[in-house]
Amino acid sequence: MITEKTNARRLLLRMSMKNVQKGSGSLLNLLNMQQPVISPVLQQALANLPYLLIDGLAVGYYMPIRFTQDADIVILSDKQETVEEHLIACGYRLIGLLSVGGKSYQSVNGEILDVLSSNNDYIKEAMQQPNIQNGINVMPMPYLVLMKIMASRVQDLADATRMLGFANESDLQKVRDLIARFLPDALEDIESMIWLGKLELE
Repeated sequence: MITEKTNARRLLLRMSMKNVQKGSGSLLNLLNMQQPVISPVLQQALANLPYLLIDGLAVGYYMPIRFTQDADIVILSDKQETVEEHLIACGYRLIGLLSVGGKSYQSVNGEILDVLSSNNDYIKEAMQQPNIQNGINVMPMPYLVLMKIMASRVQDLADATRMLGFANESDLQKVRDLIARFLPDALEDIESMIWLGKLELE
């Protein structure tokens, strides 16, 4: 069944493919070529928790980032109470609920941490194989691409396309295999996104 998100994703891809040119102009000059910086406060709070870093900071481990962003993590739904108790013990306070399901917390030094909870099978699978970077559990790139395609917001599709542009062929095949299992109607879209991502880097 073709969903509204699928239609929106394909419309954006068609528009991009119709107007795309090689290279990205000044974009790459604006990108920060260093990996994201995770504050010591956040590193300490996340120590020994069952989580995966997602969204803006996670993307920065797979391609250059433009600027530092607040942190987002995903946890399994049955760990929500344990994680909240731990964060509060580390000095975080609850500041609100997220519309996508989850909660937002703020540290004593003002950093925002969004904690999404999920029972999706692909999240459970990703939890078993985190990409550990400097002590941080980063969501593996294929699963992060899948998550962003499922969200299908404009920025998510842009992030996924750029990550695919920077990915090697081995990682691209892992993405294809994962999409075939969890979101088969996006297989054709993945090839378009890979093409667009690679073209932007030429």
